[in-house]
Amino acid sequence: WGKIKNSKRFNNMNGPKLDLKVLTPSVSHRAQHEGQSLSLEQLCPEFGVSGKVTWEERVGQEKVEKGFRECVPLKSWIQKLLQDSTFRFHSMHFRSFDVGPVFIECDVNVSVAGDVENIIPYKHVFIRKRAVAILYVLTGRDNSEGEEFTVLISQTKIPVAKEKFLEIPAGMIDSEGKAANAIFESVQAKTGIVINRDDLIELTGPYTFGDEYSATVPAPTTCSEEIQLYAARYSVSDEQLELLTRKNENSEAKIVPLADLWQLSPDGKSLSALVLYQQLKELGVLLRYEDKQLPELKFPPKKEV
Repeated sequence: WGKIKNSKRFNNMNGPKLDLKVLTPSVSHRAQHEGQSLSLEQLCPEFGVSGKVTWEERVGQEKVEKGFRECVPLKSWIQKLLQDSTFRFHSMHFRSFDVGPVFIECDVNVSVAGDVENIIPYKHVFIRKRAVAILYVLTGRDNSEGEEFTVLISQTKIPVAKEKFLEIPAGMIDSEGKAANAIFESVQAKTGIVINRDDLIELTGPYTFGDEYSATVPAPTTCSEEIQLYAARYSVSDEQLELLTRKNENSEAKIVPLADLWQLSPDGKSLSALVLYQQLKELGVLLRYEDKQLPELKFPPKKEV
């Protein structure tokens, strides 16, 4: 490097000179950064596991300590990692830490049991809350062919550069587990459909994944997020179905044939819900729900002007 730096060719290159000081952090800065650390045992004594925990300066020790005290998704994720006898925890470094919506980015170093020397550096692990998504299934009561329809919500999704991205209704679970209520209210406001929590059919139950998983895992390479999937089945008259379709033709909510969902949305949770619903229906798991009288589609009372 010294030969290259002092060569005529390097110093005579066109363009602005390269300031090497910008690329090399000062020793004092590195020492200050490396000094910001606690052990996992200090932060979570109940786990009884040592290991170094560090963070970016903008994150701060106070936020990290509060997160380990109050952030359930973070503690649950670490507990899962420690409970798996395959892994041994070595260290983690927090890049960002937003406890509100729970969006935590960190680097983790682990090793496989029996091979402690071979540490696996896992960069950019995102820790998020568990979410819920609901596949609405509207069955035409007057239609002898039994065609099914569903509700898709059009939303702006900046990460995939789409202004109108279609997906089934979904939301994160809050500390009191009220995500489903928020979804119900959102769909009611956009479509007029009123449903009850008791009407939900679990698609990610024990008959799907056994005891191994209780939700789908959409992005396991980088993200801890899990999504519980449900279906909500309703029988509707042709008149109601036509009203719903016409009412929501130009709104954020779309009423579309369920059979067309796989061609209308590339959304992972929507496609997962569709596949699980179809498979469980084919296997006869949903027969106990179909034997019951499906509830009428309800509309909220009209507000007096």
